[in-house]
Amino acid sequence: MTADPTEIWKVRLVDAIENSGMTYRAISIECGKGKGYIHQLVKQNKEPSISTAIKICEVIGVSPASVLLGIDLSAKADEFIKIFAQLPDAKQDNILDFIRGMVKDEESK
Repeated sequence: MTADPTEIWKVRLVDAIENSGMTYRAISIECGKGKGYIHQLVKQNKEPSISTAIKICEVIGVSPASVLLGIDLSAKADEFIKIFAQLPDAKQDNILDFIRGMVKDEESK
């Protein structure tokens, strides 16, 4: 059976949990949830909020982008996105223009 495309992020989250080497209980507690929370999520199909899913990712050491979007980011790219998201729109636009220029320069070489 193929996972519903709108739920594929949860499949990736469960896979990441299973591969983390941590117990369900340890993850639950470190996320500030009840000790059985991750068990319910994995075995009883509980739906986490996005903020809880992100917290789980942080606890088990995986990029939220890789789980939620299916995009594997390097540590540098992940850091860039976190910093970039904190900037005002005008500065984000300036950075995007700069990066686009750099890419265009590389393509013309």
